[in-house]
Amino acid sequence: MERLNIDDQGVLSMIDAVLFGIIILLVTMLIFQQFGGALTRERDLASSEFRREVVHDIQNVALKSTIEETGYVNLSSNQPEQVRLVNVSVERAIKDYLYLDHISQEKQALSYNLSNLEEEIKQIYERCAWDVSQYHFALRSSYETSELFLSNVEGTDTEQDIPPGRAASTASITLRLQRVEVSLFIWR
Repeated sequence: MERLNIDDQGVLSMIDAVLFGIIILLVTMLIFQQFGGALTRERDLASSEFRREVVHDIQNVALKSTIEETGYVNLSSNQPEQVRLVNVSVERAIKDYLYLDHISQEKQALSYNLSNLEEEIKQIYERCAWDVSQYHFALRSSYETSELFLSNVEGTDTEQDIPPGRAASTASITLRLQRVEVSLFIWR
């Protein structure tokens, strides 16, 4: 009979050990799930912080970049006149675009073709955002009745078309003593 008691105790001890092992395993999984979730949120936060820094850097570099040669066409006179701009910053090109577009809307006698200026601004942002960092981008700025919206993604024609998982940076420039915001959005 003693032998039976020892065997019973051995079986009970093994059952206790298995139950204790299962409990330890469950508690360990719960702990890792909690810490794992926190680590994932930390990574997401770090990623979004990184994208905020990237978009800010892209914005600063692009606005300070120089366009070697660009221009626009003054359509106001009988003979369209090509106006050539040499070594202008992107910030200056944006100001010119917004001002000339506003003037042409306000005064019917004035008319400008700004497509070349618009294309040069887009190319600089494309180099800074897409070529270097592989980010899609959209640029938006407005001044009174004028608006500039550029993107390297077809079908992205307004701010509502930009995906929600984006990073943004807004810089302020001064145009005719008025503060004008230039917003850059990036996403993958």
